[in-house]
Amino acid sequence: MERLKWIAMASAAVAVCAGAAKGDGFAASVASYEAGAGAVAGFTDPGVAVGSPTRVSGFDLRVTPFNPPFQSSEVVSIGKGGHLTLEFESLVTDDPGNPFGIDMIVFSNAFFYAEDFSAVAEHVWKPGGLVEVSLDGDDWRAVTGAVADGVFPTLGFRDTTDPFGSDGGLVPTNFRVPVDPAFSPWGKTFDELRAGYGVSGGGTGIDLAGTGLSAVRYVRISNPGDALYAIEIDAAADVVPAPAAMAMAAVGAIVMSRRRR
Repeated sequence: MERLKWIAMASAAVAVCAGAAKGDGFAASVASYEAGAGAVAGFTDPGVAVGSPTRVSGFDLRVTPFNPPFQSSEVVSIGKGGHLTLEFESLVTDDPGNPFGIDMIVFSNAFFYAEDFSAVAEHVWKPGGLVEVSLDGDDWRAVTGAVADGVFPTLGFRDTTDPFGSDGGLVPTNFRVPVDPAFSPWGKTFDELRAGYGVSGGGTGIDLAGTGLSAVRYVRISNPGDALYAIEIDAAADVVPAPAAMAMAAVGAIVMSRRRR
């Protein structure tokens, strides 16, 4: 019972940290969607990209960098020449207090894999997707170097030990905290990836500094007409400032300690 009490307290703290001052911190509505050529049939509901990223996918499996969300109720497909535009309820700002200078995070169904099928991050499956941001929905600025459907693949729970999510997980990651962009995932095992992610739930980090915009309300993810594959998007999040991120880390450390005792 004591362990469950601490887990409940952690969940409440996560909610407080993630929701402080800006609603729930995730994209709140779909502004526009064009499926594009080759979008995956049955995966064309853009509304699934509203709200929080997926933590638990089909067959009650926890989402990990080796086991992405894969159901039509979790991700939306964008084919060649297509796009998805999401709108936030509150402005996403270029905040110097955000961890690593990251202001927004885009989540997809990318995943790591190895040539020998082991759980080692040798490659990421079919990366792609251009990212643009806008304050008013008319003036769009490209985010240089951002790949929407790419590293870092989503991690739903900090205490999941099976790379493919079959062992469950009770300590949630924070979807509003980015992975340190200096962390290199290549060649890492699942345990090493979990350590490198820290409290973060992964995703592609977006820094607004290079766009010339101090705040944005929209993010547009598009797939070029000459792309090799369709891409799939799960969600977009406004990054929580560092003090709240530190609070989340502290609560997570307490819960993990309690679980070990």
